[in-house]
Amino acid sequence: ESTGFYNRTYLINKYSDYKGGPEGNHINAVVYLIKNLKRLELVSSQDNIIRQVTEFSDALNKHCESDEIYRYADDVFIVVYQNRQMVDIIRTINNIFENIESELDLKAGIIHETEAIANLQDVIRSIDLTTVRLHDEKEARYVLMNEGIQDEILLNQRLEHDLRRLSVTGFGDELYVVFQPQIDIINN
Repeated sequence: ESTGFYNRTYLINKYSDYKGGPEGNHINAVVYLIKNLKRLELVSSQDNIIRQVTEFSDALNKHCESDEIYRYADDVFIVVYQNRQMVDIIRTINNIFENIESELDLKAGIIHETEAIANLQDVIRSIDLTTVRLHDEKEARYVLMNEGIQDEILLNQRLEHDLRRLSVTGFGDELYVVFQPQIDIINN
């Protein structure tokens, strides 16, 4: 309520019949993540957090030039752009980061529509994958998502899942360690 933005349910309802944009029309989205929101809730007052999130929301309203701004989760905001150039989107992200003074650790992920985004599940999946990528990001203020990054995230998730499963059921012949001796050729 403090932001006045539509929520995740509204976004899902709006794009529930999404089958890709019309020919010549393209959609980009920017996913903003407040990485440290949960930690701030532990050490800061609720009024202070609401003030900072409201300040960020005001910056989105002022600089985004989009009517489609959503609060996807407590710490995730999405701005959807129709037919906007990538350079303009990056300029907007930089304006937002430069015009906000707060304790919020903000990251942005840019999703560019491709043929892979054909329905609502793909839209939600892209948002969720971008959020995962932003949680892992240490240095960059924003990242440009592409299919390679999404495939890497999914591969890592599958590997982690398989390793957890194997640690419970036993490794058997599926995973084993092979030692390779390391020799210093100077002193043997």
